[in-house]
Amino acid sequence: MSHTKGPWTVEKDGFSLTMAGQVVATAISPDYAGIEEQRANARLIAQAPALLEACKRALEDLGNVMLSPGWVIDIDYLLKAIAQAEGKGEER
Repeated sequence: MSHTKGPWTVEKDGFSLTMAGQVVATAISPDYAGIEEQRANARLIAQAPALLEACKRALEDLGNVMLSPGWVIDIDYLLKAIAQAEGKGEER
């Protein structure tokens, strides 16, 4: 199953995430977290579709570049993160 396509936006309440006026998620935090942390979580979650797309584009751009061994580790991390976001990888 694919995720709800973006863009997602944070509603005025600071917690509800919507796409085309439909709620796709609500950000919550542990009891000890304050409202600002909950709103920060909502902003981060709202950017998930854009972050996933950015990771995919970065991999495409790096595809034909000669890489040093250190870069290989970073690319592997991107590949794993993308696979997990798409439900194809193991959870970390």
